Amino acid sequence: MKIYNQGRLVLGDGNIYDGLWHSGKRSGPGTFYFKNGDMFQGSWRDDVMHGKVCTILNITLVKAQHEQ
Repeated sequence: MKIYNQGRLVLGDGNIYDGLWHSGKRSGPGTFYFKNGDMFQGSWRDDVMHGKVCTILNITLVKAQHEQ
């Protein structure tokens, strides 16, 4: 039987992992927050991103007025 724990890892470079752990490795669903604002959400296996993922990039909205 595999036992999973929920936890958060804050790395020295400002990146953060929040998700499931198994045997001290990221395993199962989790979210990785990059210090630049990007986000990876998906599955992990043996401490590596794995399977279907959703990546959200840090997007800046710029308002503009277009004239014709």
